[in-house]
Parts: sequence; C-alpha cells; structure tokens
Amino acid sequence: MTKTLEDTVVHDNSTDNSHHDSVGDSHDNSTDSLNLLPKVTFNVGEDDSSSVGERAESVGDVKPVVKEKAPDGGWGWFVVLGSFLEHIIMGGFERSDGILYLKLIKQFNGSASATSWVGSLTSTVRLMLGPLSSGLCARFTCRSTTFVGAILMSLGVLLSGLAPSLGYLYLTYGIIGGFGRSLAYAPGLIIVGIYFDKKRGLATGIGSAGVGMGTLIIPLAFEYVFEVFDYFGAFLILSAIPLNLFICAMLFRPLHVHRQIVQAGLRKTLSQNTALRLEEGIPLSPTVVTLETNQTGEEAPRQQNILKRFYQKYITSSETEKKKSQKLFEFSLLKIPSFLFFCIGIAIFTASFKSAFTFLPALAKSKGCSEREAAIMLSVTGVADAFSRIISGYILELKPVKPFRPIIYNSLMFAVVIVSILCPFAWGFVSFCLLGCAYGLITGGYISQKSVIIVDILGADKITHSFGLMIFFQGIGTLIGPPLSGALKDFFGAYDEVFYFCSGLMFVAGLVMIASNICRNLQIKKDKKLERAIEVTEDENKQVLPLNE
Repeated sequence: MTKTLEDTVVHDNSTDNSHHDSVGDSHDNSTDSLNLLPKVTFNVGEDDSSSVGERAESVGDVKPVVKEKAPDGGWGWFVVLGSFLEHIIMGGFERSDGILYLKLIKQFNGSASATSWVGSLTSTVRLMLGPLSSGLCARFTCRSTTFVGAILMSLGVLLSGLAPSLGYLYLTYGIIGGFGRSLAYAPGLIIVGIYFDKKRGLATGIGSAGVGMGTLIIPLAFEYVFEVFDYFGAFLILSAIPLNLFICAMLFRPLHVHRQIVQAGLRKTLSQNTALRLEEGIPLSPTVVTLETNQTGEEAPRQQNILKRFYQKYITSSETEKKKSQKLFEFSLLKIPSFLFFCIGIAIFTASFKSAFTFLPALAKSKGCSEREAAIMLSVTGVADAFSRIISGYILELKPVKPFRPIIYNSLMFAVVIVSILCPFAWGFVSFCLLGCAYGLITGGYISQKSVIIVDILGADKITHSFGLMIFFQGIGTLIGPPLSGALKDFFGAYDEVFYFCSGLMFVAGLVMIASNICRNLQIKKDKKLERAIEVTEDENKQVLPLNE
C-alpha cells in the first residue's frame, strides 16, 4: 500500500471546503502548483517501477522514499524549445560531415580514409566524453555545461579555418570542437528527461526533431559559404553558429531552481490569501500553514538582503551540496545485461550509421548528382527526419503501444538495413531524394527515442549517468566506422562496398538489440516473482501479528 503525505493534507482540507469557496480563484490556482512540491511516499513492499533489476534488500522493509514529481509541462516546454534549438545546431553540424568531406578532399587531396577521420574524430570525442559530460551535468548544471561547450565548439571551428593540413584539423575540428559538442549535446536530452515523466517520449521527440531541421538548413549553409567565401572565411562564418547555444543554455533552467521560483510565487499568493482570511476571521487550513513556513519549519524571512537570499538559495543550497557529493561516472550500470547489450548494439549501429551519412553525398555525386544536389538531398532527409521524430514520439507514448516500445525500436534497425542495401542501386537526384526520405523517416524515429528506451530499461532516476555511458559506446562506433569504410573505398575504388558493409553492421546491431530485449523481459519476470513473494510474506506477517499480541 502507498500513502502519500499529500493525500493526508488533501483529506484534512476536505472538511473545510466552505472556507475554500470564500477565498476565491487565486487560491484554487495556487493549489495546482502543489504538484511541484516534493511528495513523500511510504513504500511497503511495492515495486516503484523506477528501474528494472533493482532488488529489495529485505522482505517486508518499510522505508520512506522522497520523490519529486516531474512538472510534465509548464517551463518544461521552454526546456524542450531549448533542446530543439540545440539539436538544430548539433545535428546540423553532424549531418554536414558529408559536405565537409567533399570540401576537404578538394582542399587537401587526401585519401578517403584519412579525410573521413576529421568528422569521425569529432563525433568520437563528442560521444566518448559522454560520461564526463553527463557527470558534469549532475555535478553542476545542464545550463553551465552547455555554456562551456558552446565556447569550445565555436573555438574549434574557428581554428579549423587556419588548418594547413588534415593533421591540424584532427586537433582543432576533431578534439577541441568535439569536446565542445560533447558538453553541449548531453544536457539537451538529459534535462528533458528530468522535466518530463508521462510525456517524456513526446517531449524527447519534439526536442530531438531539431536534428531534422538542422539537416535541412546547415548542410546548405556549408555548401553556400564554401562556394562564396574562401576556406578561412567559410570556417569564420560557421564558427558563429555554435554561439547560439547560449540561448539554449538560458532555457535550461535547473529543476531545483524552477521549484524554488514556483514555491516563492506560491508563498506570495498564499500570503495574500492568508491576510484576506485573517481579515474575514476565517481559520487557516493546514496547507496554508505548511507553505507559509520554509523547509526547516521556521517562518520564511520577510525582509532580507537580495544578494544574501540569492547566495543562500542558489550558491549554498542543499541541492548544490548534493551535486558535489555525486559521482561523475557510474560504470556499475554496465553490470545490467539488458543495458550492456543495448549499448553494444548502439555502438555497432552507430558505426554503420555514421559511415552512411559521411559517404552518402559522395555516393550521390558518383551516381550523377552535383554537390549542390547532394546537399539538397541531405535537406530532404532532414525534413523526413524531423517529421518522424515528432510522430514516433507521439505514437510510442500511446498506452496500447507503450509496452511494445523496445520491440518496435528494435524493428526499426532492420528497416534501415533494407534502405542501406538499396542506396548503391540508386541513380540521379530524384532516386536519392526518395531514398534519403525513407532513410530519414526510419532513423529519425530510431535515434530520437534512445533516451526513452534507456528509461524503460533502467528508470528515470538513472538517466543522467546511463545516457553518458550510452553515448560513450556510440563514440566507439564513430571511431571505427568511417575510417574503416573509407579504407574500403580506397581499396575497391567505389562507394558501393561501403554501403554493403554498413548494411551488414546494422543487421548485427539488430541481433544484439534482440538479446537486450530478451534480457529485459527475463528481468521483468524475475521482478514480478519477487513482488509476489513479498506480498505473500506480508500477508503471513499480518496473520501472525494478532496471535503474538
């Protein structure tokens, strides 16, 4: 049985409904904000459904668990807007690697393998430093981490305009820019998962749909600036784009700060209602008395220095102290088989996916398309990608579909295999646009729901560290995929074999993901058996207690 402190307060207040009616609409509106206050739940042998694989330490334990309900709206939609804008920039740069590959081939006349290392190293650093970025988000805030990432990403792009060789680009565009991307990428998905619970799939889909919009805009911008300006001028203009991530950082309001702001406004409203009640001689309800005091139970200070209050709330708050005590890395999560197989499958799939997007413009050019048409083809892919992310986020949140979400997610992998095999047989602009549209529709839904599937496997409370580990495995894929695919092109002299190789990797990734789903289902069955055992033990204890008395 679960009984909440909030339920007790509501029950106590139900006997005083006549008083509530006289206060007015302002009090009714203010009580809606009570959802943002911490809820104390007493769990008695129940499954909190926060993660798969957790075990009760002893049967019949009764312990209070403090849960903070996600807002599931309100300021959270501004957080989704920030995530959407962030994905426009991050996804746009990521999907422009194929255009950049063609420009670098012209500029330095290197081999396909050596040139592909530029985009590959950038993605590898971005993803493999995911655990560090997630840890920094947990230790500090998503907002401050995004600020630093924007500066480093812009610096890396700017310095790349001075590159005399590909080796120099490995350092500037690859390592410096990749580190900046890592710090700016992780917060956009992590904070959406924190602000949303019931609508997490839809919110994540909308936020990540920015990748499709970025694919529509930024590859064309790459193509334009390299045509109109010289090499340095193109990178100089492109280096200004990451600075727009400052806007995203400002929208990433930390949740504990958001709660404090809401509670401050609630206290102000209740104070006005309290004065009105006292004037009319109406006794105060327990809810008003509770909210008129601060967290320590003392009266909230009325007159206090503004800087001192800011320092106490946001600099030396209990949330800040908690963050300092948190670990940066949680590699113990890899001991959970379903999550380990998921990460391995993601690594293999990313190796093929990154290779396909890196060499798709080059394949299109070798099949009768111009460089401008190749850039437009990527933009078409981006439109389909954005549409797919929003629709898949909505569909996979439907109650009849939600239990089968991991299976549907797994099926998308095999659908991508079919499209990748067909790519070498395409010829001309129209056929590549059609294939790009199909590619975007499938991969958009697949990529946007990664963090949602992680929550299905581990629970929302582990989203920060688990997401970092997942993108670390993605980094392994991007490190291996494009250079190996480039070596195949150098050996065979054509890009067809690259896409056959990518299709094979995607098929293997799908098989590994099946193993993840099997482990997850076995774990769920094991957890249900444990729940039944706990319930039986509790029933036996209830029958024995009266006899002992």
